[in-house]
Amino acid sequence: MRPRGTFVRVSPVDVRIPSSSPALVLGVRSRSRPRRRAPAGAAGGIVIHDAATTLRERCVVDESGVTWLGAPNGTRYELVTTTDDPAITNQGDGAFFPFDRAEVEAALAGVRYPLDGVVADVFILPFPRRDGSNRRPDRD
Repeated sequence: MRPRGTFVRVSPVDVRIPSSSPALVLGVRSRSRPRRRAPAGAAGGIVIHDAATTLRERCVVDESGVTWLGAPNGTRYELVTTTDDPAITNQGDGAFFPFDRAEVEAALAGVRYPLDGVVADVFILPFPRRDGSNRRPDRD
């Protein structure tokens, strides 16, 4: 069975982010474009948005009560917000626990590829994506 997930190309390396991953990398580009000024807590050109910030600044709830993550390019990802959802096979203790920013920073620090020339946004998801899929009919 082929692994599922989202590919991110950081030339010459491909990174697979599992569809169940609580972090999503969006907007990867090379240093040849103008760099944004990195806010406090950014590693080089990689900006990490914690779960609370992602929820507040990137998520909306539609009229049906569905929570969507809006990516900077306009793509929207449906999020599963309750462990009672049939998409969740192991309800655990009934809550979701997003990664802490420090865990993501440590994971990036362990990458063997030099990230100095990478400019990217890493959004720590407050909730998992539904099946790792996205729906685009509402793309802005």
